[in-house]
Amino acid sequence: MKPQDLKQIIVFRFLRDGELLDLSKSLTPLDFQEGDLIIDEGDPGECVYFIQSGTLNISVARNDNTQAYLNVLGPGESLGEGGIFPKMARTARVTAASSGLVYRWERKDLLNFISKNPGPGIKILMMLIYSLLKKLQGLNQELAYERQGDAGQDEVDNLVQDFMKDL
Repeated sequence: MKPQDLKQIIVFRFLRDGELLDLSKSLTPLDFQEGDLIIDEGDPGECVYFIQSGTLNISVARNDNTQAYLNVLGPGESLGEGGIFPKMARTARVTAASSGLVYRWERKDLLNFISKNPGPGIKILMMLIYSLLKKLQGLNQELAYERQGDAGQDEVDNLVQDFMKDL
């Protein structure tokens, strides 16, 4: 993999070619096909992924064992950021919506890179935090939109009173 390829990934955009070359030695490229399971909800998180090409669907299990769609991620984005924290289980399922390529970065290798390269390491951590915040913001907006359609307590009380009058 070339530094130019890695610069397409948002988290790595602010790194120099030499830093990217050093970092690339600890990345594992993984090809995937449509329908492949990349991450399963509840699995141990021991790495973070970066999408070079293709699209991935993010979903979570519902109580009825079906999947609830959360998001779709594409080239340049990262996923599984919780994998940089020890003993953090995966919070969602990730399946391939198309064929593509991701880079897998093991926690131990990421931490080793940060230890040896604190300046670039801080840039990477800041970009990972930014990525998580953007995802949280999107989910918060979606939740707020869904809640707008929910009935308020006063509305429910009035409906119950009206129903009781008719009995």
